[in-house]
Amino acid sequence: MKKALIALDLMNLYRTKESLLDRTDINVLSAASNDAFLRIHGKEKVDLIVTRLDMPGTIKTEQLFKQIREKQELRNVSIIIICEDTAAQRERSNNCGANAVFTIPVDIDLLHAKSLQFLNVAPRQPYREMFQIFDIEGKFGGRALFGHGENISASGMLMKTEDIFAKGDRIHCTFFLPGGMRVRVRGEVVRDIRPPLATHSCRYGIHFTDIDPQSRSAIETYVQRK
Repeated sequence: MKKALIALDLMNLYRTKESLLDRTDINVLSAASNDAFLRIHGKEKVDLIVTRLDMPGTIKTEQLFKQIREKQELRNVSIIIICEDTAAQRERSNNCGANAVFTIPVDIDLLHAKSLQFLNVAPRQPYREMFQIFDIEGKFGGRALFGHGENISASGMLMKTEDIFAKGDRIHCTFFLPGGMRVRVRGEVVRDIRPPLATHSCRYGIHFTDIDPQSRSAIETYVQRK
């Protein structure tokens, strides 16, 4: 049986339909402080830790995961950290050796999918990769937009979304590849496959206009394996 250790105040993020909390093949534990995380993981040897960056306790989160990664019997654990969407907090989370970092507000569907992936258990129903899309031109008032990626390559992707775009719109995409790597790219809508008068489930071809070499290589590796 797989074991997940989740911060007590994050448990509500998993209280959704088909939640891992309801599964008989996953034992879910909770902790209210960094000290409790270290104590429980030391005893239970959990497979996944989900926590906030700024948890209370006598040790800081960076020190908690430094100790975990340094111990042979504790290091084999996947780590998800949730933090504020600031450069400083994202950098601190990455310095903790997190396998995935989620910023607030948390995409609950993606969090659940990544948790199952790190626990190496299959979802009860297949899920598609979810891409979080951020407008960078101001057209949508700065609100977060969401879509499902149906195809991806190092040069672009096909995106399905209920939001309406037009050819030439520029967007900022954030998503996770299998293995937990977070990818951020800028792109432009180059194809509009939206049926006439459609108000939902539109498809758009996105061309990546700005992608760093590390992300490009990771996507290419993912595509080859897939």
